[in-house]
Order: sequence, then structure tokens, then C-alpha cells
Amino acid sequence: MMSFRAGLQDRGGRRRRGRAGVVSVVLATLTCGVRTSAATTAAQATGLRALTGAHTRVVWVQDIGDGRDVFCRGNRLLLMGIDSDDGKGERPIIGTPGSVAKPLITPRGDRVVFTDRKRRKVCIVGFDGTGGADIADGELADVWQDPDTGLEWVLVGQDSRRLRGSTVFGRIVRIAVDRPWAKQVVWRNGPGQLDNFQVSADGTHASGLFPWPHCGVADLGRHTWRKLGSGCWPSLAPDNSYLFWVFDGPHRNVYIHTNGDTRHWKVSINSAPGIGGFEVYHPRWSNHPRFMTMTGPYKVGKGGNKIGGGGTGVEVYLGRFNAGYTRIEAWVQVSRNRRADFYPDAWIAPAGAKARGSNSARAKSAAAAASSAVRGRVARAPWPGRVGGLVFAWENNNATNLIA
Repeated sequence: MMSFRAGLQDRGGRRRRGRAGVVSVVLATLTCGVRTSAATTAAQATGLRALTGAHTRVVWVQDIGDGRDVFCRGNRLLLMGIDSDDGKGERPIIGTPGSVAKPLITPRGDRVVFTDRKRRKVCIVGFDGTGGADIADGELADVWQDPDTGLEWVLVGQDSRRLRGSTVFGRIVRIAVDRPWAKQVVWRNGPGQLDNFQVSADGTHASGLFPWPHCGVADLGRHTWRKLGSGCWPSLAPDNSYLFWVFDGPHRNVYIHTNGDTRHWKVSINSAPGIGGFEVYHPRWSNHPRFMTMTGPYKVGKGGNKIGGGGTGVEVYLGRFNAGYTRIEAWVQVSRNRRADFYPDAWIAPAGAKARGSNSARAKSAAAAASSAVRGRVARAPWPGRVGGLVFAWENNNATNLIA
């Protein structure tokens, strides 16, 4: 691995001399917008612990510019983090601004992977800010731990091109974090987008955009995918229940699907305290199926879609699903500062997750119960019913809807 720009080390690992004073002043200036009182720091840690019942870490990107870099394409960005157990509150993981997008915490919880879009590199750094390095060319898609070997892998989008104003990728490669020579192509049936390409615990399926606005679940063994809806920011539960959601156009709800079932139900995610019914963004399932992250509220600008306006009032939130995944039963505001915060990801210690009884078997049971409840609400009348006199029948947005 090659050393990257993070920290105060050169490529040989030696500390730079003669600029410590300058760096200290810059770091103090950058962090002034995120300093919190001791009471606030304690409240943040207490809130995270109370919500998850376990050691919890959250990372995100903070815009120190005008607060409008919602997609993190610029270089006035900080990699931020918070730990429920260290008493430090929210702080920069890397103390100098740069290009930072889509940070994800590795499965063991000790490192952070992100994309440097200016250099088109996927980078890794310790949660404590040490050990920065480049992993691969491309952009970060997801992180995954092989349940059989315990190896941690990073999924990287490569062969990029522009399509209708967006970046799409022709393939996704899986690279072992600590054995970068070990590589596997897991998706070659592009074009696809990376928010959110999210892999199931067994590594066989992934959510994705193929491309926007077509959301669905990919079978990574067969390199095929099935459309389940239209929208953005799809996400797949991190266990093997294969629960899947599509984020809606108004940016206020997710529609959850069960595996192999086109029926779905709506879960509002803009009802968190402090959101006030406004738009939210960057929704993502955490490493625990009961918890998700998002940002909001978005209320800067005119018109119905205010995502592009960003705003210094945009904060990071962590929510907990109820057992049936029909609503968010509790929220906590993770970040509290005077800057815009984007692209969050949460890690909940697996031991705590198991202690709460939300292992894969329970998640599957909950998914089955939720699916059963939906079936009870949806009439099973044959479609399209009476066909006499029909010229064309439009089934739904997921069907082919063609007439020969």
C-alpha cells in the first residue's frame, strides 16, 4: 500500500519538522466549528449508548466551506468521527481538509475507508487518525467481512464513465484490506452506481442503482439483478434477511421490500426530533440491521427539492427500527455543530448487537413476520382482473409493461 496525505507523516513514516506550529494553528482553526462543551460531549455519548446498548462509532464528512457540497466532490472536507466510549465527542479523524467521500467503518470497527475523489483513490486510515494509506484506484462501494475466514474486504467501483450526468461503474472489485494483492471481481454487469451498493452478510447479494433511478438487488454469483423500485439510495440489511429499501423522491421515506417479494411498506424517516418534517438524505443501513444513519434537515433554498442547498444546520442522525421494521422507534442526533455534515456510517459492536437479540436468525424471523403482515393487508385478487375490452394494462413501474 502507498502512504496517503493524512496526518503529519511523510512516505517513510517520519514526522515532518519545522511546520508543527503552522499545523497546530490550522488544526485549531478547523476544529473550532466542532468543539462542544463537556456536557454536550457527555450527552452525545450517553445518547449513542442508550440507543444501541453497545459500543458505537459513527463517521461522516463535514463541509468546512459553504455547506453545499452534499455529494462531497470538493476538497474543503473533513473526515469526522465520534466514539460512544472514549469521552472525546465528535472530532476530526484527519485534521487537514481534503477530498473525502463516503467514509465507511471496517467490520472490526477500528479503521475507516473512504474515497479521495480528486485523486480517484480509495484510502484507509485508523479511527484514531493513524496508518493512512491508499488501497486501490477507483471509488469506494462497501466494506465486508468474510464470515468463513474473518478477512476484511473493500469493494471498489472501477471502469467509470459519465451517463446522463452521473458517474457509473462497469465493474466492482473486492480487495482484501490487509492483502491488497488478493482481488476478485464481484460485479461486471454495469452500469451501476455506488450509493448504496451494500452487500449482505454472506456476500451473495447487494443493493444498488443499475443505474439511477432503477433500484434493485444484485445476485453477485450470477452477475444479474432484479429491479424492485425507482428512487435512490437503496440499502440492504447487513445480515442475511435480504431486507431492502428504496429511498423515495420526496426524500422523506424508505420503502422496505422483503426478499423475492414485490410488495413493500413505507417507513417515514423524516420524523426525527430536529428534522421538522423537512427533507433528509444519505440514508444507509449500519452494520446492525436494526440501525440506520441519515442527514438532515434540508431546508435551504426554494422549491420542493432542497437537497442541493445543503446548509450548516444539516446534522447526522442514527435511528433504530422496531422489531418488525415498520417504523423507526427511536432516534438520536449524533452531530451537534455549526457546519454541514454528510455521508454518515455507523458501527455497533457485534457483541452488543448479539446481546440485544438481533442476530441473523432473529432478523430473518422479523422479516418473515413483517412480510406476513404485509400479505395480510394486500388483497390477493388476480391481476389484472377483467380483461374484456382492454387495449393495454399497465401493471407497475417494475414490470415490462409492453404489448406485442
